[in-house]
Amino acid sequence: MPGKIDTRPGVLDLVLYAGDVGDFRIIFKDKYGNKVPVGDKKWRAQIRKSRTSVDYIGLEVDTTDAGLGILLVKIPGSITRELSQATWGKLSQWDIQCSTDNDEITVTVLQGTVTCEVDVTK
Repeated sequence: MPGKIDTRPGVLDLVLYAGDVGDFRIIFKDKYGNKVPVGDKKWRAQIRKSRTSVDYIGLEVDTTDAGLGILLVKIPGSITRELSQATWGKLSQWDIQCSTDNDEITVTVLQGTVTCEVDVTK
């Protein structure tokens, strides 16, 4: 039986504006539209210059409502300002993953590119 198994995470590209907050929510739902609790996982998200870069910016993942299937990824203005600098280039990469408490199983749920436009008003 031919088929395909694709374990790549979903793609969510981020377009940010320097100095502005870039917070966003991720809502987990089943095929019926019901929210799926994700509070039993450890979450982490990072932005890197490239997928293989050693340098990264860790993003805060607020799990206050994870039991209701909602995560808040926080990107403060200080980070968007840093991302707009020439040292980061025009295009970076990001992802968010969860793991079990003992880190035995890790799953990346979203990944994508990050662009950050330089602001006008300083």
